[in-house]
Amino acid sequence: MLRPYWLRFCLVTCLALPGLAVSALGQALVRQVNLYELSRRAGGIVHGRIVEVRVEGHPDYRNVPTLVVGVSVIENVRGAKGKRIAFRQYAPAARLRSGHVATQAGKYTVEYQMGQELVLFLYPESQYGLTSPVGAGQGRFRVLRDASGGVLIVNEAGNRGLFENVATRAKQSGVSLSGAEQRMLARPGSPVELSTFLGLVKRLGGGGQP
Repeated sequence: MLRPYWLRFCLVTCLALPGLAVSALGQALVRQVNLYELSRRAGGIVHGRIVEVRVEGHPDYRNVPTLVVGVSVIENVRGAKGKRIAFRQYAPAARLRSGHVATQAGKYTVEYQMGQELVLFLYPESQYGLTSPVGAGQGRFRVLRDASGGVLIVNEAGNRGLFENVATRAKQSGVSLSGAEQRMLARPGSPVELSTFLGLVKRLGGGGQP
């Protein structure tokens, strides 16, 4: 029989990893999600710059490791309030260097580095105040700026599978795609233009829906 503190630990751990199936060996198995699913499931979507990263125990369960990430908001796409937000996620086996944290979720490594510019699709907070990127690294996008002024975006999966069936789901939801959006969806597995990407995300809607 599990002791009460182990029951609490398991409960917090499961709620800390929404959308993940955990095997008997404790390995998080993350299934592929597309942009439609990312948008629909996210309770918050924010474009910003990392200004704080630290690992600490959960305030109510000190033996449960968590990662606190502070973000200076460039654009609130959905859900964030104010010029700065902070969120807390479960952080098993987090590796911490100066201003840099990496934590593993299945085959995806989710990283946060001071000064890094990201777009984050975050699950609605659990009752324990925990969240994480939707689909682990699939919901964490790096913003890339080139010398010519172009601004691109790519997730930890290299955008692989990101646009699969999105055109069909958009049509079913009554969302008409612009020419730029159609061209973006036709480029699987490569960085895409930030403004076109966010424009489509805003019209796909969502807010923590299945």
